[in-house]
Amino acid sequence: MQVRNSGTVDANHVELQFDNAVTDNNAPAAMAMDKVIEITALGWDSNGDGVIDTNLLGLVTDYNLNGIIDLNDLQIRNADGAVDFDNVAFNGTQGNDHLLRIAGNYSPTLMDNTHIGDTVNTTLTFTMNQDASQ
Repeated sequence: MQVRNSGTVDANHVELQFDNAVTDNNAPAAMAMDKVIEITALGWDSNGDGVIDTNLLGLVTDYNLNGIIDLNDLQIRNADGAVDFDNVAFNGTQGNDHLLRIAGNYSPTLMDNTHIGDTVNTTLTFTMNQDASQ
């Protein structure tokens, strides 16, 4: 995923917000689909030079206590107000593409047959702010 400031005023930082919409199409699963997709990488290219230099995954904890960092933890991190992705550095050349890398997979210990047919749609919202106080 790429983010670029094409405006005339430099951005100071970006904010990230994750929102999940889960559809349970089978018998009720033991865990919602967003809790069984483990996030294995979440990195940010703060300088716009094509190099991932910020590990955002290290900022996330296992909020739902299921033993993994998952899509649900990313959403909870935003919703709980304690800590969220509200001050992600946006340095370097403003007009360059800044990369966000997200990788994940099904947790082999949490995914089971009750998840067949289930879906999760994750919406990621980027907000650029010009001032550090925003």
